[in-house]
Amino acid sequence: MIGVRLIRANPELLRPMLKTFDWVVNRTILPASLVVLIFGILLVLEGQYKFEQTFVIVGILGAVSTIVIGTGFLSPRMRKQEEIWDEHGDPSEIATRALSRTMLIARIDLVVLFVVIGTMVFKPIL
Repeated sequence: MIGVRLIRANPELLRPMLKTFDWVVNRTILPASLVVLIFGILLVLEGQYKFEQTFVIVGILGAVSTIVIGTGFLSPRMRKQEEIWDEHGDPSEIATRALSRTMLIARIDLVVLFVVIGTMVFKPIL
């Protein structure tokens, strides 16, 4: 979401911000996601919840998928974006298309995260 606003407001800021995002994600968000997943599983093991409940399944699958998307797709694509910018220049069509694909993956990851949060808050019974 911040990336989209940066593109509209000042595209020159996007390149340094992408480096910052990559650094922040790998050093804070990824470890926090792993901690949330671990403590979520421990809560099910020690608490009143069961692994068969819908919100637990959605939460675990969502947490795992956001970790996989972040480490498997977003971080490598952000590094690749830097290489594309170096090779083709910031305003090139190739760099713009690559950035659009990266932003699409980031949006999908964000939707998955919101679904997980909503499921954890409302705990639907399906």
